[in-house]
Amino acid sequence: MQNILSFGLDVIRAIQQIHGPHMDAFFRTITSLGGGEIYILLLPVFFWCVDTGLGAHTGFVFLISSYFASGVKDLFQQPRPFQIDPSVKLVNATSYGLPSFHALEATVMWGMFALWLKKPWFWVLAVAMMLLIGFSRIYLGVHFPTDVLAGYAIGGAFLWVYATGGHTFEYWLKALPFRWQVGLSVAVPLVLAISHPTDYVILIMSALSGFCLGLSLLNRYLRFSAEGPVWQRIVRFIVGDIAILLLYVAPRLVGFISTGVLHSPLRYLHYGAIGIWITFGGPWLFLRLGLAGPAKTEASNAFEI
Repeated sequence: MQNILSFGLDVIRAIQQIHGPHMDAFFRTITSLGGGEIYILLLPVFFWCVDTGLGAHTGFVFLISSYFASGVKDLFQQPRPFQIDPSVKLVNATSYGLPSFHALEATVMWGMFALWLKKPWFWVLAVAMMLLIGFSRIYLGVHFPTDVLAGYAIGGAFLWVYATGGHTFEYWLKALPFRWQVGLSVAVPLVLAISHPTDYVILIMSALSGFCLGLSLLNRYLRFSAEGPVWQRIVRFIVGDIAILLLYVAPRLVGFISTGVLHSPLRYLHYGAIGIWITFGGPWLFLRLGLAGPAKTEASNAFEI
């Protein structure tokens, strides 16, 4: 392993020969496009404004693959390049290095959109974004090439599993009685969070719990369609994402998020509320305000890509 890390550092140093203010600014911008915060705002765009099924599928695959990758990080506990050689550090990063979340999440998000769109030109764009985001992490000295390759591999594996068999699981889950859907949405993520109670896992699993609970409520009580005029979709995006920002910031402003023994439970409720807002609260509000119409058929609300 030490030889692999040494080789990785040599690769980073070679790449950083092009290092300069303009290149730094470019790759910082590219890497920011692959950050988790961007996807928190982008995922609702899929769900509310493009296709409800695309948003549901993408959110599920994104959160499950992130949970798996978090376990891999903590299992290997691999350092980041700048922790071995501080001279390669161009931006800061925390947690362990292997795998790269940026590479994994870019693969999942762009890959899911490409699977839905089914356009060769978009696959070219999607792969280009995956590669640029992964390369930016190496250029900035926060990941070894092997970290990025591992992120691509895990993200690609989840995409393949979903594309070849993911619908079977979703149809089975959707066919369960409503009380079972609610019970599983609450119990399974909670057990996974308790079994691996890091801050990031708590964030992922609480968001997954709220996301799945909201989907169950949506399927039972609402008929929401992401279709509609462009102006409606834009207003949905603005109103919905403002609400997400308020849900994200307000608990911190009023001191809801504790730093003591209640920190983890309150954090779990916090991100669970954001998940429910994306899949149920937002669509409910849009229907009430006349910013969205009902799904035309049951299949339209059945999350089929």
